[in-house]
Amino acid sequence: MKKKHTAAIAALLLSLSLLLTACGGKTANTNTNTNSNTDTNTDTSTNTSPNSEATATTVVDEDKSGYEFSNRDQDGSYDDVAATVTLSDSGSTAEGSGVTVDGSSVTVTAAGTYVISGTLTAGSITVAAGEEDKVQLVLSGAAITNPDGPALYVKSADKVFLTLADGTDNTLSDGADAAATDDDKDLDGAVYSRADLTINGAGSLTVNGNAKHGVVSKDDLVITGGTITVTAQNVALSGKDCVKIEDAALHLTAGTDGIRSDNDEDESRGYVYIKSGKITIVSGSDGIQAETSLYVAGGTLDVTAGGGSASAPVQSGWGMWGGSASTTDTTGKGLKAGTDLTVTDGVITVDSADDSLHSNGTMTLAGGTLTLTSGDDGAHADETLTVNGGTLVITAAEGLEATVVTVNDGDVTITASDDGINAAQKSSAYEPLVEINGGSITIVMGAGDTDGVDSNGNIVINGGTISVTGNSAFDYEGSGVINGGTVIVNGQQVTTLPNQMMGGMMGPGGMGGFTPGGQSGTQPGGQPGTQPGGQPGGQPGGQGRPGGFGQH
Repeated sequence: MKKKHTAAIAALLLSLSLLLTACGGKTANTNTNTNSNTDTNTDTSTNTSPNSEATATTVVDEDKSGYEFSNRDQDGSYDDVAATVTLSDSGSTAEGSGVTVDGSSVTVTAAGTYVISGTLTAGSITVAAGEEDKVQLVLSGAAITNPDGPALYVKSADKVFLTLADGTDNTLSDGADAAATDDDKDLDGAVYSRADLTINGAGSLTVNGNAKHGVVSKDDLVITGGTITVTAQNVALSGKDCVKIEDAALHLTAGTDGIRSDNDEDESRGYVYIKSGKITIVSGSDGIQAETSLYVAGGTLDVTAGGGSASAPVQSGWGMWGGSASTTDTTGKGLKAGTDLTVTDGVITVDSADDSLHSNGTMTLAGGTLTLTSGDDGAHADETLTVNGGTLVITAAEGLEATVVTVNDGDVTITASDDGINAAQKSSAYEPLVEINGGSITIVMGAGDTDGVDSNGNIVINGGTISVTGNSAFDYEGSGVINGGTVIVNGQQVTTLPNQMMGGMMGPGGMGGFTPGGQSGTQPGGQPGTQPGGQPGGQPGGQGRPGGFGQH
C-alpha cells in the first residue's frame, strides 16, 4: 500500500485531447495545395514528378485523432527510375543520372527513384540531395556493410523513401567500432538520416546496429510495410520528431529502447503512433518510449522489457507491516509516454520488469486486448488513468495505479501482490480518487498486507460489477460509498464498503486509533482495540501486523 494522507476529493473532468496531425503540429492541415514539392492533405493532384506527395485522406477517422500517412508513405511502387545502381566490392556501377560512384561510396544527389542491388562489404550509400528533393531508394537484393559508419546516410533531402522491393532480402549494417561524424555530429546508426525517412514496400530488411543504434531519423521515422528485423546495441528504431507505424512486421532486439521518439523541445513532437502491424520487441530498457504522446490504434504488440517481470528487483521496505514497499529505480517499462498514453484497439502483450504501461501524465485505455505482466505496476499514470473499454488481464505488484483511477467500461482482471487498484498522490493537480462507473472488474489479491482497492482519498462506486478476493478488499482514507452497481467481497455481495486500515477488516464506522490499547491481535492482521486506553498491544498478530489499537 502506498499511503499519503490527503484532504477532500475534487470531482474529475477528464477529456482526451485530439492528438497531433503530423510531427510539425497538432492541428489538421486542410491545404489542397498541389505544388509538386509540398505534402498535402487532400490528393487533388495528378502530378507524378519525383517530388510530389499527397496525404491519404482515408487513413484518418475520429478514432485516429488526426494522425496521417501520406499516399507516398503507403505506396511502395516505383517507376520512372532515374538510375540503377549495382554494388560490388570490385567496383560499383550506376546507369542513369543523379548518382555518382567513387570506389565503394555511392552518392545520390538529386530527386528521383534509384534501384539498388548487389553487395558492399566495406562501403556505403549517401543521399546528398537538395533540401526540397524527395528521393526514393529501392533496395532490390542489396547488402551493405560499412565498418566505419552508417551503411545508409541521408545527409540532406526533404524526404527519403526506403522501399523494399517485393520478394527481396536486404541488409544494412555498420561495424562494431564505427565512429563516423559529420559537422561534429555522431552518425550513430546503421541507417542514419537527417531528413524525414519512410520505410515501405513488401520486401525484407535486416539492420544491424553493431556500434550503437539501428535506424535513426533526426526528423520523422515512418514505417508502412515490409518485414524488418533490427538488432542494435542501443535503440532499435529512433525518430526524433515522431515514429509512425502501419502494416509492417517488425522484429526488434535492443540493448536499450526498442522504439524511441525523444524531441523534448516541441510539445507537438516526440510522439509514437502505431496504427497497425505486427511488432515484437525485446529491449534491455523500455519497449517503446515517447517523449510526449504514445498512441496505439491497432496492431499486435509483443513486448519483453528489461528482462521481463522475472527480472524485477526484489521489493524492500516495510510493506508487510502496513507501510509502503519500495524498489530501486529501474528501467524496463513496456510502453512509456511522457504526457499521455492512449490505446483504442489492438492486441498488446507486455512482460516487463517495471510498469507494463506508464505515463508521466494521463492514460486512456479504450479498447483492445491487453495482457500485462509486470514486476511493478500493470498500468501506471501519474495523473489520471481512465478505462473506457477493452479487455485487460493484469498480473503485477499493483494492477492500476494513478492519482485518479476511473473505470467506465471494460473487462478487467487483476492478480496483484500489493494493491489491485491504487489511487495515490502522484500529482498535485488532483486528489486521490477511485471511481467505478461501469464494466466488470475481478481482483484477486495475494497474502499479506494487500488491498483490492486502495485510495489515499475516496472510493466511489456508481455502477458496474466489482469482485474482490483477499484479506483486505477496500482501504480508503476518505469516504467509501456505493451508489450503484454490484460489489462482491470474498464471494458475498455487500451494500456498504468495508475499510481496512492497519489491523484487520473494519466496518464503515471507523478503525482502531493509534493510541496503544486493546489486546494484541490474534487473527491475521489483528482485531481493532476496543477500549480507549486498555492494555498495550502485544505481539503482532497473524500475518505480522501490529496488535490492536484503541478507538479514536
